[in-house]
Amino acid sequence: LVANDQRGVLSHGTAQLRRYVGQYRRGHLNPAPAVRLVTETPATAVVDGDGGLGHFAAQRATELAITKAKEVGTAAVLTKHHGHLGAAGTWTRLPLPAGCAAMCTSGVDRSSHRGRHQVTPSILFAGAGGPISFAVPAREEPPFVMDIACSPGYGRGELEQRMQIAPKAVIRLMNLSVVTMSLGGILAGVSQLPEVEDRTWPGANQGGLIVVFDLACFMPLDEFLTEMDDYLRSARELLPLPGHDRALLAGMLEAEREQEWEVSGIPLSPEHLAMLDELAAEAAMSPLAR
Repeated sequence: LVANDQRGVLSHGTAQLRRYVGQYRRGHLNPAPAVRLVTETPATAVVDGDGGLGHFAAQRATELAITKAKEVGTAAVLTKHHGHLGAAGTWTRLPLPAGCAAMCTSGVDRSSHRGRHQVTPSILFAGAGGPISFAVPAREEPPFVMDIACSPGYGRGELEQRMQIAPKAVIRLMNLSVVTMSLGGILAGVSQLPEVEDRTWPGANQGGLIVVFDLACFMPLDEFLTEMDDYLRSARELLPLPGHDRALLAGMLEAEREQEWEVSGIPLSPEHLAMLDELAAEAAMSPLAR
């Protein structure tokens, strides 16, 4: 969570603690999950999160996928029966130092989203707006790390406004969210979950998929990293988008923040700091040092 804060991905950093702590206190998540391997082949595996927070299952799944990819070239590991797994980009970044590219997505039990904002849900809710992330390493340039939520907008009036401005983008995101639901949700069995009141851990309503590619199996790694550096540098030399003063690809700004804030500290808002202090007090812990 702190690593996401340091990259400026504040929505999926320590801001999530209030939500996670609340789920534990309400008994919606297993506070001591025994994450286990369910099935395994040389290139695939399924990891059960035992009703706990999704971070634990995702960590094990990603590490396993890296090991398998280094052995057989490409590996896919599915996670199931857990809560929120955090930012998908957290898990696609892990394989980068091993010379691997990665993809991660996640799906959620649709009943937790269906009708959340309206009586008769739009077809937009078919995919529940899940995340998808891709990460590709480079040598000297920051790695390419794309991490997006496939949600064209859930707020009142937001969808209508975006359909008027960019209908094609809304439709593409909607269908991309179906991919996240299909591979990160249905494949993980979330569509087969019992009703919330019948679950031992009601918050364990998510699944995930991590796919890792050992780049050296496709071309010499040094050659690939050299090409990526050249490609990313040339991209930064292009004209920026309208309204922007720099030409940046996904992961570049985050890498800059990561380096700068390692020295200067993470600039959290007063409200964010107050929330962390409140949680610390509730847990009889010392507040953050200022």
